[in-house]
Amino acid sequence: MTGSAVAQTEETGAVPALAGTPSTELGAADVTLSSIKLGQHMSGHVKRREVEPGCIFARQDNDDPNPQVLWEEGQDPLVFYVIGFRKGKSLSEDGDLELYAFDDPDAPPGAWVTYNYVVVLPDHDPDMPYKLLLTKTGKPAAQAINTVFLKNPSKPPHTLAFSMDCVQRENAKGEFWVPRVRHIEATDEGVALAEQLLAKVPQDTGASKAVEQTVDEPAI
Repeated sequence: MTGSAVAQTEETGAVPALAGTPSTELGAADVTLSSIKLGQHMSGHVKRREVEPGCIFARQDNDDPNPQVLWEEGQDPLVFYVIGFRKGKSLSEDGDLELYAFDDPDAPPGAWVTYNYVVVLPDHDPDMPYKLLLTKTGKPAAQAINTVFLKNPSKPPHTLAFSMDCVQRENAKGEFWVPRVRHIEATDEGVALAEQLLAKVPQDTGASKAVEQTVDEPAI
């Protein structure tokens, strides 16, 4: 059969199809997804006056010179769909936020539970998802998301829509902002976009042990 195929190719002059070349194909594991953050006073981007305190923004890393402002006070809340989720643990150690797998036996006893989401923002980048890590003061927002999932077991998570803004709080250390999440009605366009980006969800959303960011850029 091989000889016949070669002969046919030679007769027609057609170029045979090339085999796939994985080394030249890019997927989600080969790119860096932007992380969604709140504009806290200790944030490097706020200190450099690249974003305002109390906003929601996205950045590639702590040194990203062009953070993307996603929401500011007075605007409609940020709409998102969840297309990936994983629980993990984290703890600030020596100036870095160390991330651990949820069941990592080496995770310190005082590590916080973190909720790692991969989300789609229909009103922003339609081509790539974003990372959203919620922990500590962001835990109530994570619980709000998770509660909706548990109450709708028959619906795929990516078909459920949420909105997020942030509210100001204050303690002995000063003022800070916490995320506020609500369940909203999904749109056909939003669900369709979420389905398209499902193929781009990274296999590792950041729950494995790794340094994801420094403490001057805290997790939400």
